[in-house]
Amino acid sequence: TSGMLYDWDGELNDAFIAYRNAAVAYQQNRGLLGVDIPAALARDLERVGRRIGFQTELEQLRAACPDVFAELPAATGGVMTPEDYENAVRWRSGHGEVVLFVEDGFVSAKNQIRFDFPVFEGEAYSDGAFWAWQIYAGLGNMQALIAGRRIEYWVSVAAPEMKDTPGPLGSVEAAAADGGEEATGYRAEDLSRQARITFDAEKPTIFFKTILRGLTKYLASRGAKNAGGDWAGWAANIFGAVTESADTRSWLTLPASVHIVRLTLPEGTHDLVVEMNDRQGRSMGRQTIPGVEVRAGDWTFLSRRVF
Repeated sequence: TSGMLYDWDGELNDAFIAYRNAAVAYQQNRGLLGVDIPAALARDLERVGRRIGFQTELEQLRAACPDVFAELPAATGGVMTPEDYENAVRWRSGHGEVVLFVEDGFVSAKNQIRFDFPVFEGEAYSDGAFWAWQIYAGLGNMQALIAGRRIEYWVSVAAPEMKDTPGPLGSVEAAAADGGEEATGYRAEDLSRQARITFDAEKPTIFFKTILRGLTKYLASRGAKNAGGDWAGWAANIFGAVTESADTRSWLTLPASVHIVRLTLPEGTHDLVVEMNDRQGRSMGRQTIPGVEVRAGDWTFLSRRVF
């Protein structure tokens, strides 16, 4: 998107850098993030790179990002002539580029889960951080954690959890109502998957802090019991339980994913017909975007949100 905006503004050097960064990111992370490599990205790189004379940079990028350039035929080896190759990456005369962003669904939200861990008799827990990591490490094998120890109390804590909630759209197709080129979009961003991957990376620290918080609350109730008797300990324990909740704040209004459709259309005013399909390929409906103005050699950006 940054590359297209720089391109639109005539800042071709910045556009090439942004396209190059996108190519490297898609090459390295498409499997992890569950996104598609934009078919037009290689054409954008070739078109802009050739205009500003970045031949060496293009050759290096082709070697580093073979999947990005896979659908773009080579200019050598008898596949295409240089003239045909230039025509494949150059905008057609009298045509403009329409870019449609379709945002769908809602990003994955955090939910609250509860789990228990034991506090052992005879332990002072003077080093709370050490014990929090010990308890976290032993949660998957509770028998090993408590073998040979007497349990004084089970502490109940709340922690956030997140699961993938993919958007409803599987694919988006667009075409001009008066005929001409049709195009199938690609999933350029999967924000739900990004959110879940980020959460998974932070999860050990989150659970460590959750256990440490619960342990600290219980030790406070233990201290209150020793100082003021059972009633003081129970009161502190009840207060700790009532105030126990997970931090489930997140950007709930973000879309689950973003699809991009790019169409090359002749100059003029067009009505765009957008077909939306679910993840099984079944039609979810059709919408028309009327009066889209296309200027030769220029970009037209559109955005729609599907709930």
